[in-house]
Amino acid sequence: MSAIRIGYRYSKSLLDLALEQGKLEEVYQDILGFQKSLESKEFSSLLKSPVIPTEKKSSIFKSLFEEKATPITYRFFQLIIKKGREVLFEDIVKSFIDEYRKHKNIVLVTLTTVDDTDQKTIEHVKEILENSGAIKSDIEVVHRKKPNLIGGFTIEFKDKLIDASISHKMDKLRRELGINLFKPKIRSI
Repeated sequence: MSAIRIGYRYSKSLLDLALEQGKLEEVYQDILGFQKSLESKEFSSLLKSPVIPTEKKSSIFKSLFEEKATPITYRFFQLIIKKGREVLFEDIVKSFIDEYRKHKNIVLVTLTTVDDTDQKTIEHVKEILENSGAIKSDIEVVHRKKPNLIGGFTIEFKDKLIDASISHKMDKLRRELGINLFKPKIRSI
């Protein structure tokens, strides 16, 4: 069975438990915090290391998360470690966040620009999408930096892409100019 499928099953179980106990928002915040922890290469490597014993990983988790996470989330983390599935934490976290968004009817919109974008611009993009009717649910805008856009922006949501980047326009122009309109026509006599 694939890691993504196993991650989905674990995340769905956590989501169902959180809903059952009325702690969905708290668990979601725990998962977001844990996702930040996974960005640390050292922490991520520690979790994936087959050399570090399960008991050691469990005690590290206890010291890091027992006081900070809700009991549901903490026990869930410990269960994952006990089952030897800590290498799947990234898949589980991603899947949980996706399932949370589905449950809350939130559409993820990715705004990509050349450099940092302020919150005012992000809110403006959100407002434009809401007013356009393109998205009929709640919107969560995530920003990415991509210097090779040269300028402009891209907006991605669901299966749509709005590409208003300079690099896209240059590629389009390059393709159009690649067609030689002045190619001589040879006539047979």
